[in-house]
Amino acid sequence: MTKVKSKRSRDETVPAEIENLVCRISTERTILGSILLWSGAYGATVSMEVEDFHVPSHRTIFQRMRALAATYRPIDTTTVIEELDRNGELDHVGGAAGIAGLIEGVPERPSIGHYVKEVRNAAALRHLYSLSESIPSALKRGDGLRDLIGHIERELAAPRSVLRSIDRGTVVGRIAPEGSAVLDETVAFVRRFVSLTLEQATVVALWIVHTHAFDASVATPYVAISSAEKRSGKTRLLEVLSLLVLKPWLTGRLTAAVLVRKIEGESPTLLLDETDAAFNSDPQYAEALRGVLNNGYRRGGVVSICVGKGADIEAKDFSTFSPKALAGIGHLPDTVADRSIPIRLKRKAPGESDVERFHQRSVKPQADAIQERIVAWVEPRLAELSDARPDLPPSLSDRQHDCVEPLLAIADAAGGEWPERARRALVAIFSSTPAEDLSIRVKLLADIRDIFDERRVDRLLTRDLIDALVAIETSPWIEFNRGKALTAIALSKLLAPFEIYPKALRIDSVTGKGYSRESLEDSWRRYLRPSDGTASAPCPEPSQPSQTSNDAAEATFSKTSQSVSVTAQQNANTPVLTRVVTHVSPQSWPEHKQHTVEVLKGRL
Repeated sequence: MTKVKSKRSRDETVPAEIENLVCRISTERTILGSILLWSGAYGATVSMEVEDFHVPSHRTIFQRMRALAATYRPIDTTTVIEELDRNGELDHVGGAAGIAGLIEGVPERPSIGHYVKEVRNAAALRHLYSLSESIPSALKRGDGLRDLIGHIERELAAPRSVLRSIDRGTVVGRIAPEGSAVLDETVAFVRRFVSLTLEQATVVALWIVHTHAFDASVATPYVAISSAEKRSGKTRLLEVLSLLVLKPWLTGRLTAAVLVRKIEGESPTLLLDETDAAFNSDPQYAEALRGVLNNGYRRGGVVSICVGKGADIEAKDFSTFSPKALAGIGHLPDTVADRSIPIRLKRKAPGESDVERFHQRSVKPQADAIQERIVAWVEPRLAELSDARPDLPPSLSDRQHDCVEPLLAIADAAGGEWPERARRALVAIFSSTPAEDLSIRVKLLADIRDIFDERRVDRLLTRDLIDALVAIETSPWIEFNRGKALTAIALSKLLAPFEIYPKALRIDSVTGKGYSRESLEDSWRRYLRPSDGTASAPCPEPSQPSQTSNDAAEATFSKTSQSVSVTAQQNANTPVLTRVVTHVSPQSWPEHKQHTVEVLKGRL
């Protein structure tokens, strides 16, 4: 009897021993209390599942916290209590006092990652124990050993399984983590330390994952991090990126020779700081750097450099294709900016919510865990991402399509809300391109279109058009010509690359050289966003220059920038009449249209 009793006691105590080992109620309370106390603590728990918590009330509370995070609402004591009460769950978790009690006993600034690992390890061991319980019943049913092993393997390989592998009792991660959860976690981590809009953080998170899926892309978008002044978070964002991207290379000024050799040998993710100083320094160095960046945008891009000594010198091609993030004050050269997604940072204003202080050594373990989950999600999907052909927003230009395509492929593979969220974010970021970022010719086209639309005319004499351009306060035309106003000759030279030339016009009783809407519309359609604001315009006032898309950048970036010379005959025919044609009133509009019809008939 003693032996039997001993055996029964040992059998009955197995579950209790396991529960004593793996069920740490205080650990679960510490995690929930930390989330309520400190912003950013939730970011360390995004990888957890609700089922990881052993206590039912803790599962309910964490589930409501996840719902708040998904809608970007604050996770604090009051909000969590209201959310639980709204769902009729408050009494089941101990009421408001039970939620407030989670904060008691939380150690000061605990390492949340440590507690998360304990809870996940406990959940993994419980899962293993539940699988072990199925062995006797399976044997009683007569299941073969192969069937039993297959059942256990399927359980362990389930996408939402708490167990991926166990190494010395520590759960390393999950098999096939959900892409949307990985991206959400990345967004939360970045926003802990850098003040970004939701759209900016969304794009940055996609780009971080893109660096790990770099081999699946034929083009890589650069991230252009800029600000108007110092101390706006540019360097901090690069430091945060260096913890998450693939093979980070955070550096300042460097020679073109070092740059191409480093990219050729290691294919790192270049995080280049203070680009404004680089491009405003030695012209030869700036031009070499610009060439590397221009060619490194597409797979197969190379830069040729002479190598060797003495008579053994030869030209060698170095690959320049790698992910790159560039930070600096002001604006990048047009050709580099055209290959970039703009992330414009602003200095924090008084009263705005603070971000956490960035202590790299403290947060690196958390970043490493996020990076592991990114890699675990990306690696099985490289072939899928390589073959992906995502739907591209029609409001973006061809060059912008090149930038967003690899990011949208990642968003589509992640699923959930990310496909739609990514497209909204990218369109919003590109649509908010300031007017000063446009090439001077495209800026001119936009201003001319605004003038024609405001005056509701089909033709304008050159003199009248220049007067209207100079009157625009936000445009450079009043001091375009070395501090003097734009001239008729300069206007003609700027429009000549678009094959737009002044023609002899007659408006009422006035004749002279000018421009017609008919000659301008083709370029407006090709280089500007629609003036009615329907193509995903960020603001409801499409006539403002600041809403003009940089779709038109193709004129400067991918086509020749050499101006077509103006002939002597064109120069000789500059307008000399002093009479100004006023705005065409609504009453005179039909007569003006009729005159246009007569002119066209005469030409035909």
